[in-house]
Amino acid sequence: MKKGLIAVILLFAVLMAGCKKEDNVVAPQEDHFKAEGVYLSTSGIPVASIFRGESTDTIKVPLNNSTDHMDVKFFDPSRNVINPPAEAEKKLSWSIGDTSMVEIWRHDGEEYEIHFRGKKAGMTTVEFFITHEGHNDFRSGNLKVLVQ
Repeated sequence: MKKGLIAVILLFAVLMAGCKKEDNVVAPQEDHFKAEGVYLSTSGIPVASIFRGESTDTIKVPLNNSTDHMDVKFFDPSRNVINPPAEAEKKLSWSIGDTSMVEIWRHDGEEYEIHFRGKKAGMTTVEFFITHEGHNDFRSGNLKVLVQ
């Protein structure tokens, strides 16, 4: 019985030493940006959207040229368009299926306004993320991108 009690105390001590403030399961976790999709528009005109990883839209990009700027907004669970997160540490990032076909760029200080630039004709994909402290708070799923 004494050995069992000592083992329990040691196990408890090891577990408590490994816990950090952010690992505390009793304390509320920080708020993550909760979105269900991405909504892209130019001057208020819809360009493409994806909701819960599904879309029938294709972003059309001119070959050897750039698109007009696109505002990046998001969908809430009821498919209402919502603004991007206001916190500066929550950043927009993306992953392009074939970077030899298209690239995305933005002006300094314009976190949620982007341009696509067509580099080679063809079809690829783009997926958007909201990153925060080294992890994704959100990922959109793949949208088709056609360069022509």
